[in-house]
Amino acid sequence: MNIAYTFVEGNLVKDPEMRTIGDNQKVTTLNVAVNHDKKGDSVSFFTIETWGKNAEACKNFLKKGSRIIVVGKLRQDRWTDDKGEVHSRIKIIAEEVKFTFGRKKTEKKEAA
Repeated sequence: MNIAYTFVEGNLVKDPEMRTIGDNQKVTTLNVAVNHDKKGDSVSFFTIETWGKNAEACKNFLKKGSRIIVVGKLRQDRWTDDKGEVHSRIKIIAEEVKFTFGRKKTEKKEAA
């Protein structure tokens, strides 16, 4: 068996979306942008799935713009649509999600 792991650090481009499947299993989908340079001229977008307690924590604590670090496995989904066209998509199945909440900038108060 071969496994493809990846490490991604980026920002959510929209709020997490949670759904319940099967026997009450929670799944949250995260859509993350990764900037490859400081200007933002080169950006990659990734779909990430989180399951179970990770899914609930992501739904409860993250929102659009949140910065995260994800370690997970790459998985390719393949399907055929109603017209017979074959489609493919690669997503990341998260094993670990770190929330990297930044510090808020405070204004410097000048002495009178």
